[in-house]
Amino acid sequence: MEVFLWLFLFMLVVGAAVLLATWLRARRRDAELWGGQEPDQIAKWNEQTLGISEVRVHTERKEPESPRFQTAAVPSAASPEAPAQPTAPSPRAEAAAPQASDRRASGESAASPAPDSAPSVPTTPSSREPARPARSRPEWWEQDASGAGALLRSLVDVTGGSAAIVRPSPDGYTVLAASGAASAAIHAHADARTLDARSARPLADLPAGLATFVLGGNEAGLLPGMDADAVGETAVRSLRTAPGSPCLVLDVLDDQPLTPRAEGLISAYADLAARVLDLPEDAPTQEASSGSSLEGAMERVEKEINAAREQGRDLSLALVVPHDAEDILEGEPEEIDAHAAALRQRLMAVPGTREVLAMGDLVLGALCEMKGPGAERWARNLTRDGDPVRIGIAVYGPRHVTPNLLRQDAVTALHQTYTTEESCVIVD
Repeated sequence: MEVFLWLFLFMLVVGAAVLLATWLRARRRDAELWGGQEPDQIAKWNEQTLGISEVRVHTERKEPESPRFQTAAVPSAASPEAPAQPTAPSPRAEAAAPQASDRRASGESAASPAPDSAPSVPTTPSSREPARPARSRPEWWEQDASGAGALLRSLVDVTGGSAAIVRPSPDGYTVLAASGAASAAIHAHADARTLDARSARPLADLPAGLATFVLGGNEAGLLPGMDADAVGETAVRSLRTAPGSPCLVLDVLDDQPLTPRAEGLISAYADLAARVLDLPEDAPTQEASSGSSLEGAMERVEKEINAAREQGRDLSLALVVPHDAEDILEGEPEEIDAHAAALRQRLMAVPGTREVLAMGDLVLGALCEMKGPGAERWARNLTRDGDPVRIGIAVYGPRHVTPNLLRQDAVTALHQTYTTEESCVIVD
């Protein structure tokens, strides 16, 4: 009995092994047949072996993801009688719903904070420029000269020194407006606005006309507020040709001599000051001729100075004015032009005269090739015949580095003829 039992077990094991081997062999054969071929090769094999075409073999299949939440079916428009039946949410959906609602609630609270807890936007005050420091010397002006103070301040900023507009008065001259050291002196002492006749005598001795005269030496420094020794030049420009018209006075330091460009600016500021003060207009011909003639004359003087320096020859500048120029200027323009033409011909006829230039109304400048004794002979030849004239001669020297310095000496010599009995003064 035991023998049959062992025999049965042995046959059972052998049969199981045979079945396992057969199954493994079939599995390997299937793998060799289907596993290594591409879909195109399988389709070709099916067509050749089985006669079947267009056989699609899906080697991979991806299971669609199941939705996390089940939604109710939307009823179709074609079958309104079959409303969708809502389905109960799955346990996973029920567990996720409170979390989603919590997240939405927390998101809404974070996105829209309560009004009480809303942070305030910091605001910065608008930046403002620091206030400019007040001027230590503010401008000064009379009530009827409003705006002239600011005009003089602009002139002082360009040329330096001190400037004022003065008007003749019974006691001398009265300051209408001032800027620079003159305005500070008037603010400190009200009496400083009056220039007595003695200190302002050079202003009264100036020839009439719209010309810029530069005073030097002892005549410089007419305005209050600056040390007379520190003033090198004083420029004077009448605002109008009518008698008693105001004039522009500018004191500059000794180390800042006036240039022809600065003199042109003084003339322009004087014209503008006359408009600010609303002074009556002069004849256009007189105003135009005086400004252009002076600038052109200074250019010619500069060329003659350069030529004399390069060639080493003598040069002198003589300013000549008729003795009764004030009376002549009160006449008609035709009479003034006739006197100027006659004086020009008279100067050109004197030996040694190279050129005659107009430097103002009835103020002629003669450029002469002479010096020292030659200047005296030239003056004697000029005054031998004709109407009496005033002559101021400046002999060119090493210190005349600019044409303005040469003209300044000539103007100084001419002014001395008004204060003395001499009709000719020579500065050598």
